[in-house]
Amino acid sequence: MDLTKYSTFTQDQPYGKTSSKYKMIPTSAVHDLIEAKGFECVDYQEAYARTPEKRGYQPHVLRYRNPAIARMGELEKGDIIPEMLLSNSHSGDSCFTFQLGLYRCFCSNQCVSLEAEITSVKVRHIGFSSGDVRRAIEETIAAAPQLAERVKQFQTIDLTPNQQAKFVMAAGDIKHQKKPGEIYRSQFLRMLDRARRPQDKGLNLWKVYNRTQENVIKGGVFRFFESPDGNYRKAGNAFDRFDRHKTQAIRSPLENVKVNAKLWQLTAKLADQLS
Repeated sequence: MDLTKYSTFTQDQPYGKTSSKYKMIPTSAVHDLIEAKGFECVDYQEAYARTPEKRGYQPHVLRYRNPAIARMGELEKGDIIPEMLLSNSHSGDSCFTFQLGLYRCFCSNQCVSLEAEITSVKVRHIGFSSGDVRRAIEETIAAAPQLAERVKQFQTIDLTPNQQAKFVMAAGDIKHQKKPGEIYRSQFLRMLDRARRPQDKGLNLWKVYNRTQENVIKGGVFRFFESPDGNYRKAGNAFDRFDRHKTQAIRSPLENVKVNAKLWQLTAKLADQLS
């Protein structure tokens, strides 16, 4: 893919509001180091620049694949492809962050792993060295077998209806802000847990996680909330029986990674409790 069309990829001038200690490192330079390790960039997303002066400096996320990672833990079988994610911005707000991710082929959905034992690897712009990038890549690759074991663990855990409902409710809380005392109605939880394809039907934790994650990230689910006094949230110009607004898809690349990571942490925590 042609990465030069992205302003954040080719940016090589420092942002005006960064300190003198900040070292401007083009994303293209880090990309070259990653590519030298056998990785191929398969997707590039950059956030919308709200002001002209932010264009070229906004957050961006790159996804990479490498056959060497795919062979580890036998994750290449089926519909799952492991990926390495690189997040960055040039405005001084963040450093280069490397994470492991999983890409599900049949739904073009991506889940990001972030746990205690599979941590993000960060490389700061201040004091940057190419050696730090190479070490970050190696650390990320080394965590792939643990990620494979996590997936297998999720697949072996069957949830009871009560456990399933609590998980979906907790997943909804990660993205959707309820007012104090407000509760989800059962319709909303059912829609968050709705399978969009036959392959996602089932009660094991892996399937419940995948369909809930997709509905949280992609949106399109009607919001059903009930207020503590028994009334329903105002929708439009009148009080309706429920809030008819549909949830929105997460379009910010960094917010997508952040919410995905929290969903993975939630799933891993439940898996540890039930194992």
